[in-house]
Amino acid sequence: MTHILENKRLSFGRFLKYQLVPLITLTFLIISSQLLPLVGNPDQSFKIHNIFGNIFSWTFVSLLILWAVLWLLLPSKEIQGPQTPSGNRALYKTNGRMYYLATTGFLLSVSVIEPQICVSIYENMGPIVGTLNVIALALCLFLLIRGIQNDKEDSKEDKKTSIVYQFMLGVDLHPRLFGMDVKQLTSPRLGNMMWQIFIIVYLVAGWKLHGFNAGHFVNVTLQSVYIYKAFHLEDYYFTMFEMMEDHAGYNLCWGSLVWIPAFYAFQSYFFVRHPSNISNEWAAVLFCFGLLAIYLNYETCNQKRSFRKALELNTMQIKIWGRKAIGIPVQLSTFEGKQKQTQLLISGWWGMARKMNYTFELVAIIMWSLPGFQYGLWYASYFLFVFVFMIHRIKYRDEIKCSKKYGLGWDEYCKKVPYILIPYLF
Repeated sequence: MTHILENKRLSFGRFLKYQLVPLITLTFLIISSQLLPLVGNPDQSFKIHNIFGNIFSWTFVSLLILWAVLWLLLPSKEIQGPQTPSGNRALYKTNGRMYYLATTGFLLSVSVIEPQICVSIYENMGPIVGTLNVIALALCLFLLIRGIQNDKEDSKEDKKTSIVYQFMLGVDLHPRLFGMDVKQLTSPRLGNMMWQIFIIVYLVAGWKLHGFNAGHFVNVTLQSVYIYKAFHLEDYYFTMFEMMEDHAGYNLCWGSLVWIPAFYAFQSYFFVRHPSNISNEWAAVLFCFGLLAIYLNYETCNQKRSFRKALELNTMQIKIWGRKAIGIPVQLSTFEGKQKQTQLLISGWWGMARKMNYTFELVAIIMWSLPGFQYGLWYASYFLFVFVFMIHRIKYRDEIKCSKKYGLGWDEYCKKVPYILIPYLF
């Protein structure tokens, strides 16, 4: 009897993990993304056909996709990403910074000449999100079917779960379409760029409809600096979990194509009809602190990048904060099961806390969110989402992965650097 009850408990647990929870999450997020434009703009009324888009939205989104594809097909330098468990390395184009500058430069030029275009985009956000939903879900379904048909080593484990779970997490690790890496196309190129495009559009639309607002300007400018940093450090982005270990499925592809432009840019969208009431002086203070936080986030990541490069070149003649960089010798377990000698940095910010880059990112988010503090939860929602996401990532991904990867060396590093986000507190 005990054995039967245990099997039922395990079966129910698998049902929750692989079918019910993913299905509820999929449904909730899709509906939420479609409702956000209605929440931010009271003038919009719900129309059932908007969930499939309109002529304007399909034309606009198609141009965005074609523009992103063009930059990935242009001849440019390619680099190899980190090695996968099966020994493969994805190829990425590295013209992200030029793509960002060309896109934002063109958008700003058009906005100056004809700002009414930004107003039209703003007023069509419901259909635009609907179009993005259709395209993203169709892409995820295509990737699921193709992934199931493939027999790649990197996708075998996912095929043991339910279809819903496979659809959500994806099957193939690095699928390619027309010579492009799907994850690079959907995540940094389309997801981050649409975030940038839409917040500029909202700023111009708000300016055109209601006049200049300092809080809105600070909100958009700080986000723009932060987004540019991602394109400037695109090669570093390829070493992040999303690109290294997340498969191309709903979480990454739909999240990039729909959730980022719909939710990440929601604050700026909300500002068009709900202007900030902070003074110019307070806006300037938030702007300065926000820039500082973004710079420190960049500098923290740059310290690690410089240290890694020094290790690869077998030279440790680099200084951090005016002193020679120090690392803890550890053994790294490779995918082939071999042991490799390396070091973990304990100088600079990485000697203060294990995730100081996350800390400065959260501070930057607070700075660009504060102009809308009078609207309460709507402006805190993005910070809360990112904070919960980061805590989950630290606890269930970063720490676990590093513990497996570095073994006893990670335990030694945690003793040297016991704090995670805030030195001497947490």
